Amino acid sequence: MNPPRRTEIDVAKGFALFLVIFGHLVILKEPLFLWIFSFHMPAFFFLSGMTFKPEKYKTLRACAADKAKRFLIPYFAVTAIGAAICFLRPAYRAEAFHEAYPLSYHLKWIFYYGQPMQLYIGQVWYLMALFWAELGAFAWLKTMKKRPAALQIGSLILIAVAAVHIRTVFPWLPVGDRLPLKLDTALCAFIFVIAGYYVRKYEVIEKATPFAFILIPAAILGSFLLGPKTGIYINLCDCFYTPARYFYPGAFCGIAALVLTAGLCRNWRFWQYYGRCSMLVFSAHTFGIYLVLEVYERLTGTDWTPMISMPGDKFCLALAVVVFLVLGALIYPWYRYKTRKNRL
Repeated sequence: MNPPRRTEIDVAKGFALFLVIFGHLVILKEPLFLWIFSFHMPAFFFLSGMTFKPEKYKTLRACAADKAKRFLIPYFAVTAIGAAICFLRPAYRAEAFHEAYPLSYHLKWIFYYGQPMQLYIGQVWYLMALFWAELGAFAWLKTMKKRPAALQIGSLILIAVAAVHIRTVFPWLPVGDRLPLKLDTALCAFIFVIAGYYVRKYEVIEKATPFAFILIPAAILGSFLLGPKTGIYINLCDCFYTPARYFYPGAFCGIAALVLTAGLCRNWRFWQYYGRCSMLVFSAHTFGIYLVLEVYERLTGTDWTPMISMPGDKFCLALAVVVFLVLGALIYPWYRYKTRKNRL
């Protein structure tokens, strides 16, 4: 018998998903942007760690096969769909398949870097990074499980520090200017997957929940002071980090505020719905943003560019709400179909 679903994880994914959409609208490198980017993608890897169950697999090969089915096949499927949409729509085709972006460019970014570019679905890099991060987490847990605690902690600290300095090795790479297949991002993502795994294992959230009304504002303040207040661009995808002493505490403060708030709202079905559909909405959200902006332009005659020329944070928040609701409505028939199928 399967254990009951942890709805607070679904709610937390819903919160994180909204922040992803909001973060991809606000002006690049402004304080709000820096704050959101300091923890929103680390939160997704952390939440994946909370649902990661290495005991399901006897070998690394078995783990890799399952993770490839769950993450790599969707990565290539979403990429193919995104490329087809860009090719079929003239406005998107002109941008995505411009002479500056020949076929070799797209093939390199899809199959070498693990992040489609100019195709409006670049966010699926998350699936590639999560594949390696969870595979690494499985290997680390199998190797270090019976080792002394000091050795386990020391190895994690070493990996965490190496992750935020990974860009120093890029100039020395014989091929490309980054590690292939998002391995560089996965090194940092691995830390958050492991953290999520141990938080679930030791029931840290359950123990902290009675103090949530004190911890949540403290965590928000901590994430803000260690995120945008540093004034440094943070982006897990591009391997841009503040020093480890700022980045990890700031990210974990933001994650703590997100997860503890989700625990208080665990029965809110609206957010549960988005959490359960988070991968689909996440994969399609850039198309959703441009769809809503296109409609807005036709209605008002005003053209805005996400993260570049938006009129203000309040407008971005309102637009994020509209995109969020539109995507939720568009995928609802699929959600109902899957729900009924699972009941049969």
